[in-house]
Amino acid sequence: MADRDAERADRDEAVAWLGKLLADGPVRANDAYAAADAAGLSKDRAKRAKKRIGAVAAKAGMSGPWYWALAEHEGDLDHIAEGSANSAGDTPLHPSLSSADDGEENGR
Repeated sequence: MADRDAERADRDEAVAWLGKLLADGPVRANDAYAAADAAGLSKDRAKRAKKRIGAVAAKAGMSGPWYWALAEHEGDLDHIAEGSANSAGDTPLHPSLSSADDGEENGR
């Protein structure tokens, strides 16, 4: 039972962390992975948290990076996919994240 409680606490921690990261709008998937690593979370835990909170992923154009967003910011992803200034530029949509490693990995 203690193991189950610890797993649930870890899961809840990852979900809360990702919700806070995505609260201000879309974030490049690679930036989310880097932030997860910095927070001590694996890429797989970040992906599971993304699924649990119902976050969505979208790619910026044919060769652009993947972005993650909460469902409430899903409309912002439409602008990225249509080629907004932030989809191809150096300015991240989330001000606390850098634009390093854009599009190198699949964000799903």
